[in-house]
Amino acid sequence: MTEFGSIAPWAVVLVVFIGMATLQWRALAALHELAKLLAQILGQTKPPPVTIPPVTAPAFPPKPVIPPKPAGPLADAPKWFQLSLHDIGFHETGDNQGIEQFIAQAQTGSLGDPWCAIWMNAKLEVAGVHGTRSPAALSFTRDPGFVQLDRPALGCIVVFWRNSRASGQGHVGEYWGENDTHVWVLGGNENNMVRVEALPKDSATFGLLGYYWPKSVPLPTSGPVIMPAGSPTSIQRPPAGSPTVTVSAVPAAPSVNFGSLVAGGHFSATPFDKSIPASIRTNNPGALNVAPWIKSAPGYVGDMVTSMSGAEANSTVIFSAPEYGVSAWLTLLQKYRVAGATTVSAIINRYGGGQDYSSYVGQVAAWSGLGEQTEILLDGNDETLLSFAKAMFRYEAGQPTPLLDAQILYGFNLARGPAPAHQSSSPSPTVT
Repeated sequence: MTEFGSIAPWAVVLVVFIGMATLQWRALAALHELAKLLAQILGQTKPPPVTIPPVTAPAFPPKPVIPPKPAGPLADAPKWFQLSLHDIGFHETGDNQGIEQFIAQAQTGSLGDPWCAIWMNAKLEVAGVHGTRSPAALSFTRDPGFVQLDRPALGCIVVFWRNSRASGQGHVGEYWGENDTHVWVLGGNENNMVRVEALPKDSATFGLLGYYWPKSVPLPTSGPVIMPAGSPTSIQRPPAGSPTVTVSAVPAAPSVNFGSLVAGGHFSATPFDKSIPASIRTNNPGALNVAPWIKSAPGYVGDMVTSMSGAEANSTVIFSAPEYGVSAWLTLLQKYRVAGATTVSAIINRYGGGQDYSSYVGQVAAWSGLGEQTEILLDGNDETLLSFAKAMFRYEAGQPTPLLDAQILYGFNLARGPAPAHQSSSPSPTVT
């Protein structure tokens, strides 16, 4: 009894230990099975994979392609000269016809006009230089955008008088070279084509006036080009190796919204239609000739040669609306009044620039019912001023003016300054 009693407590402990171990093993097995079950569940319900878009490198603009600098003996000439080389050989198709592209580029002139100045302006404008926008050769001697040089340089603008120094007629082109007696000129309308021609510096009917350069371009540093003895006096093909000039775009004729500033008023959108009297088709009822002050007048578009019997005195201004033309006419009369010309006779005779305008005076007096010595007041008596204006406009057009009285009166007020408050809501221009 004593031996069994001493062993029994240890046996009990051993049994308890084995029982607890068994329970732990089963618990671990259950946990393992539970973990497997959870893994299966999670594997079936996990969210779809997230697609990460590829990262695109930022796009950079390509580097600009810089055209190679022109090379050759004429590479240092101004851009307009280099462009002109490629026109050598162009020939008109008739009597000053086939020059539509030059007219559009020059923003002046019309078919039938002598076209040396039209061509010269076209080359300047395409090269990015503002020309005179006048089809008169002598415009380069007076335009404030050009300066006279004290010596020639390759490509400079060279101007000549023609027939006589007082004729107002001339020729213009680009300086190529010279000798003691002649200047080689690259120009348009030289024997009806673009070519280089040796022209006399001084003769009975033709002579050099001077060399000119655009103010907007740095002055040239080169000097005269002396032509070797035996040089050809006429070049009708582009010289070999003429530099190529890249032009981004050829400018088209300016877009002008021709119209009337008075609802229902007459206007012209065809300033070059020679079937219509010049003063009507140019919206310039007074047929004003170009002058420096008028180029900054409201509505000024350009000018065009309408007669070759004088220089700028026959270059008629084009306005975008006839009311602007009336305004310019009254502005001119305001200038006359300051100078003392205040009567029907004095105004018209000054209008004629010293010519015998007695028939003009008599006709205007008859149509207007005014005496030749009647004073024309520019303010305070619009009834008389209107009669005088309509008579002058009729004489200039060769027919009664198509303008409404309201259009003429509107032009008067434009010349006098800002419209009164009640006129500020005037109708918008009627445009084509």
